[in-house]
Amino acid sequence: MKKILVFIDWYIPAYKAGGPIISVKNIIDHLSTQFNFYIITSNLDIDNIKVVDDSVLNKWVSRKNYDIIYLNNKSQNTASYNKIIDDLNPEIIYLNSLFSYKFSILPILVSRKNKNINKIILAPRGMLGQGALKIKRFKKVCFLKFMKFTGFYSNIYWHASTSYESTEIQKFFGSQSKISVAQNLSTINEKLKFKVGKLEDGFLTILYLSRISKKKNLLFLIKSIIQSENKNKIKLKIIGFCEDDFYFKSCMDLIIQNQIDYEFIGSIPQEQLSKYYLSSDIFCLPTLHENYGHVILEALSYGLPIIISQNTPWRDIEAEKVGFDLPLHSSSFTSKIDFFYSIDNSTFSNYSKNAINYYKDINPINKLVKDNINLFS
Repeated sequence: MKKILVFIDWYIPAYKAGGPIISVKNIIDHLSTQFNFYIITSNLDIDNIKVVDDSVLNKWVSRKNYDIIYLNNKSQNTASYNKIIDDLNPEIIYLNSLFSYKFSILPILVSRKNKNINKIILAPRGMLGQGALKIKRFKKVCFLKFMKFTGFYSNIYWHASTSYESTEIQKFFGSQSKISVAQNLSTINEKLKFKVGKLEDGFLTILYLSRISKKKNLLFLIKSIIQSENKNKIKLKIIGFCEDDFYFKSCMDLIIQNQIDYEFIGSIPQEQLSKYYLSSDIFCLPTLHENYGHVILEALSYGLPIIISQNTPWRDIEAEKVGFDLPLHSSSFTSKIDFFYSIDNSTFSNYSKNAINYYKDINPINKLVKDNINLFS
């Protein structure tokens, strides 16, 4: 079988970086019978906390369906990468960041010198979206223009998770870019059981699950709840890694000042999330940009109706009666929060059933697996 060498800044048992880790894990879970996967990653999580013991550093460790090497900071360099690639002799290099110096740019420089590598694939993971580029925009746009001018990404194959992302890639790197569209594979959920009604009469429990940062827009959601005429009967569960302490403080200050009923769980591993999906009524994410949004799909798979922004691939969902994708106006979000508060359990249950059916419809697993296999073929 072909050897695929994966570069990613953080990997299991790291979990706080969210989507990219899940995307790679799901690819391996579904395709490990077709390819041999080897992962190069750091020994840290996104907050620079060590995730593995020093005894396993800088050497290959075998897992159930892949091999992985956790490199300390000193070993994340061209010399280490050259040796690993020469020893392993992979056919394909798979990268999971556009802006990472150590786990994207350096691997490309090294891989181009190896004649045995047939394909270098780069998944931008939503980094080219307008919402994502709003943050540190000048620096990012200058980087992208420089890379295009120098032709750094010529002969790179791009993995676009959606047709939207394919358009974003072409916008920055030209219509001749070699792009494969392969939707991300979802986490396997065996439950798929709809909710028969809201958890508690007279209350609505909202789940926010994402990093706490400007891009994910938690503050906007809080303001939308505050504007609700039912704000004293709404419970907000917040799960996610705090990426911006000042932003988090602004969120908490607003919650406390307005006496919103909330629970802050923080960042937890994916395998512990199930009980929070099951103990919530709806899922809300007013994100500035998602190229896929694993948490959105996972929420649907647990039968949660969703209220999301229009900055994701999942559009026109109101027609499917699974929730709403909305422009970023607080009044819009507030009205839909009030809608889910006010509907009876029978109507709510229908939304929950529709959520699961919609999840199945947008995840034709056989086709998605085939698309992802073709990506690496």
